[in-house]
Amino acid sequence: MRKVNVIQNLIIFTAYIILPLLLNNPYQLRVLNLLVIFTLFTISSNIIFGHTRQLFLCHGALIGVGAYTSALLPKSLAIPPWVVIPLGALFSACIGSSISAISSIRRLSIVLMAVLTLSLQIIFGEVIVGFREITGGDEGLVLRHDIIQVPSAINREILYYYLFVLLLLVSIIIYNRIVNSHIGVAFKCIVEDEIAASSVGVNVVKYKILSAFIGSFLLGLTGGVYAYYNLYISPSLFNLDLYILVMLVFGGMGTLAGPLLGAGVFTLVFELLRPMGPMTTLIFGVLLIILFLYFREGLVAWLRRLPTLHRSISGRTLAK
Repeated sequence: MRKVNVIQNLIIFTAYIILPLLLNNPYQLRVLNLLVIFTLFTISSNIIFGHTRQLFLCHGALIGVGAYTSALLPKSLAIPPWVVIPLGALFSACIGSSISAISSIRRLSIVLMAVLTLSLQIIFGEVIVGFREITGGDEGLVLRHDIIQVPSAINREILYYYLFVLLLLVSIIIYNRIVNSHIGVAFKCIVEDEIAASSVGVNVVKYKILSAFIGSFLLGLTGGVYAYYNLYISPSLFNLDLYILVMLVFGGMGTLAGPLLGAGVFTLVFELLRPMGPMTTLIFGVLLIILFLYFREGLVAWLRRLPTLHRSISGRTLAK
């Protein structure tokens, strides 16, 4: 299994390395960067929701905490951004794991957890707007410096693309190590039946907090790098929960291929729908409802069933 994962990671990594070499249009490179960024967000959400069924509706807040921490601290403390980005990620991880601890210890239902985390998302936006002297409020904050000094001869989009791909590789390695360890077994038990998992000795609270910590850390880390890639942040940039959930559910929760497929398809869909403005959110909302009702297992599960369906249809044809 480990050898298969290594080969799979190498294939994915090679594909991502080759992709920008086929493009030279700045807009296409921007979309490619967004594709990798959304894939990172979706993998992080998969660790929290896909593997322990903790419905966080504050992904945007966790990403935003990493982004604003990484943008504001270097300015006030006069230290390099790359030193602060992991600190912002740790801050996001502490918030995410605290939410998980409260909801797990109090045994909140998935609906109450959704309400709790949605409230946090709203609070995050209000805090950013309230401290406008520091954060820039609704108008946003322009970042004057980059993570590293980019030579003029190097395409900035490509440089950041490979930085995001490196983050993606690290995230995939972490994900595979988790899933193929005793932690992954515990996650699977929790998804199937929390009460049964607890009865056989699985510390449900501990593993839920761990999944929230890891997923939130990756969200905050990506958010910090995204802030410097974009060189501009505002509260409106972090209303991402709906899009991330659609990508995850469509691709397939609890799998590695799910976030990769979901983010790939819906990044392109999002770009096509972008001219529609606010209607984009409505469309994604309707899509999420449809996916939860009729396509909960996701694209990966459907693709895995195709050979079986093909054999079944072929068998019936031969029988006739």
